[in-house]
Amino acid sequence: MADDVMTPQTSPENADPTDQAIGDDANPTTTIEDYVPGEYTSFDVSDAPFAEFSEDAKNILRELVILAARTDVASRRFEVEQCWEARLFERGYQHLLPRKGGGWSLPGEGSKWGPLATADSSALYSTNIYGRDRDIIVAALAREVPETVFFPQDANNVADVQAAEAANQYKNIYEKNNNLRERLSEIAQYFYTDDRVILYTRGVADAQKFGRDENGQPSIQEITSVHGKLEGKVPTAVQYQSEMHFAQLYNEIDVSIAKCRYPWVAREIRPGSCGIGEIELDKIARVNTKLALLGSYVTGDAMMRDVTEQYTWVRPSMYFDECVPEDIRQEFLEQCPDGMLIVYAGQTLCFARNESMDNKLVVTHALPGIGQNRRALGTNNISVQKRLNAYLDLMDAFHRRTIPRRIYDMDAFDINALQAQDNEPGNSTPVLRQPGVPLNELMALEPTPQPQPSLPEFCQWYFEALPQSLVGTVPSLFGAPTNTDTVGGIQTQRDQALERQGTPWNNAKVAINQACKHAVMAAAARPSIIKASLPESTIQIDPNVLKGSIVIYAEYDQSFPESWRERELRITEIAAQAPQNPFYAALLSVPANMRLIADNLRMADLHIPGEDSVKKQLIELDLLKTSAPIPNPTFMQAQDQLARIQTGMAFHRLSGLPMPDGAEQMFTQAQQLVGNMPQELPSIEPAPDESENHGVEGQTCFDWMNSEEGIKFKNGTPEQRAGYQNVYLHWQTHMELKKKFAPQPDAPAPHVSIPFDKLDPNAQSQALARAGLKSSPDALAQKKTTDTQHEIAKRVVPKTIPESINIHKITRGKANAQQPPTGSPAGTPRA
Repeated sequence: MADDVMTPQTSPENADPTDQAIGDDANPTTTIEDYVPGEYTSFDVSDAPFAEFSEDAKNILRELVILAARTDVASRRFEVEQCWEARLFERGYQHLLPRKGGGWSLPGEGSKWGPLATADSSALYSTNIYGRDRDIIVAALAREVPETVFFPQDANNVADVQAAEAANQYKNIYEKNNNLRERLSEIAQYFYTDDRVILYTRGVADAQKFGRDENGQPSIQEITSVHGKLEGKVPTAVQYQSEMHFAQLYNEIDVSIAKCRYPWVAREIRPGSCGIGEIELDKIARVNTKLALLGSYVTGDAMMRDVTEQYTWVRPSMYFDECVPEDIRQEFLEQCPDGMLIVYAGQTLCFARNESMDNKLVVTHALPGIGQNRRALGTNNISVQKRLNAYLDLMDAFHRRTIPRRIYDMDAFDINALQAQDNEPGNSTPVLRQPGVPLNELMALEPTPQPQPSLPEFCQWYFEALPQSLVGTVPSLFGAPTNTDTVGGIQTQRDQALERQGTPWNNAKVAINQACKHAVMAAAARPSIIKASLPESTIQIDPNVLKGSIVIYAEYDQSFPESWRERELRITEIAAQAPQNPFYAALLSVPANMRLIADNLRMADLHIPGEDSVKKQLIELDLLKTSAPIPNPTFMQAQDQLARIQTGMAFHRLSGLPMPDGAEQMFTQAQQLVGNMPQELPSIEPAPDESENHGVEGQTCFDWMNSEEGIKFKNGTPEQRAGYQNVYLHWQTHMELKKKFAPQPDAPAPHVSIPFDKLDPNAQSQALARAGLKSSPDALAQKKTTDTQHEIAKRVVPKTIPESINIHKITRGKANAQQPPTGSPAGTPRA
């Protein structure tokens, strides 16, 4: 690791004499200032060294930080209390009373039970629809991590093309180290309660978390953290990040962590805040929402070890403020021309360095709006939640407190005895009868107040329909039907609900893509090779390659990506229709698609045929495309043999000697052999037997050659073209071996021609069925018998009957004799 990245610049004259180690001169004891940042806790690194400012310039740094903290005091106070209230509502603290000086309290704080709800203080119970809808919104927005794709700034610039390719490899490392689904969930949560979100991306050295590099220094990884309104401050009146002249991030850490993170000023760091009154309320709000406590419960003991870590970015335009003298301005411009990061731990200046906020921060919002204090996704639910709590408390009071009071005649009943006895069914109560007074007049029930008949329905409306219409958490957002019985109607309503969340989804997508670009820029400043082992492959990237100019575009999509359930249904549909749909069948036959199918069917442990071969070939592809083919030694030997034959034949011609027998034929064969033999071989040759899946590996090479990267290599630099040729030869060999070992089709059965009438009835029936005709074997047997009898009659009868007698007439006569003529009595011979 480079010294200017990790080692702060300290001057000997600032050293505290009490910090000198105790020990002999040969083996001095290590002091706190000697520890490397990142060794025992995380430290944000940069390739920019710490600025070496004069003492007057350091004092001006403090003025700039105070100037930023005191900007827009009134609007900042308003947005802090709005956000504070929303976060407490999400936790279920909803019966809030404003406190003098800022903050909130609950009814009954001075009672025996404090702010906790009991049976006697039921008004403190809340029915948390605000938190319910927050869960739905977060689940909807975080259902899928957006895809990130890098492109070269100039497609004709080799450095830009290589940088984009390396960045698309590096993004897999970034996604692994940052758990982007969790970051996306944090963004969605802040969108619901705060609205404004700041993403901070930087290189972090942390030996405890990432280990050490090959030089023994703390390893560096690029990390993105997500911050809400209470943790970040920007100018309120501006519209865009480019218009912000400063940005601030705040975080409370333990004093021991602060001393370990900034060891060169560890002796000066003390617990406490930044000492700026205008942002003290911000700290209280941050701490009590993290501790799930109200403002009045954040006492000194809760923060006695806390140190406020304050990051302030300023643009160079702030150097021209009237508080900055001309000579100090020149110091700032010379050492920090891109802008400045100023870091304080409590009231101790830790360091300042050249750093542009646009290369580290992304400021985004859930919804469009004016200024930087905009409406959050859950803002509309705050008033609904307050009213619902009031209505439900009223309903509860009617149910619990409107039991009618009984009224007794004091002369007829012993009140003390009634109160002392139980109320078991069947008990007897003695009554002193009053002369002339009916018993039913000696006691009565007071009138019972009745709630408004519409109150239950009104509560139900506030519980479901109203918040759904205001926030967009309709049941169809998570798959339940609303006012429709058709599957198409449910899907339409769900799509409409998702489209309403399309704006925050796209804003989150753009923010994550931009953070990924910031991570690439930070990785380009690393002092050593970037290495990472991923499930699919091992990645190794030279940081210098990432220094080209790249761009990233987040495709705008008003709708949401498909959920796991939707993809599962779609893939199940494809599998069911594949036998009738050739296109679907082709999709399922591609080995590269099988892992995606198994993952989306939640069958990740299923072994996919050919998947291991795909992985093996992808590893080989990384080696093939970065090297050139090798000369074919057999081709070179054949060339030498052909040259020797040519030389011998030329010698015989010149010398007049007779040509040896078969020389011409030998020469022709050698020519054909050389012409049909490849001049080069791939640097990695496939196995010449069936120990490899030649079809799958060849298809993997084919897919790469026709991919965007393959086309770039085919038409790229000489090295890339050589790599493409290497892959091509590897693919060609796999295809030849696949054809060689393909199973030979069975020889066709010999054709035998048998006359139809020679077949038995069963065979005749089968032959007719193949021709599309139906006839039973019994019917065919009967026909064959009849035909045989006719054939016998033709041959035998004419020989036994005189020629003058016609056999056909006799046959007809017999047939007619069996049927009586029409109109004649049965048995009467016909004339």
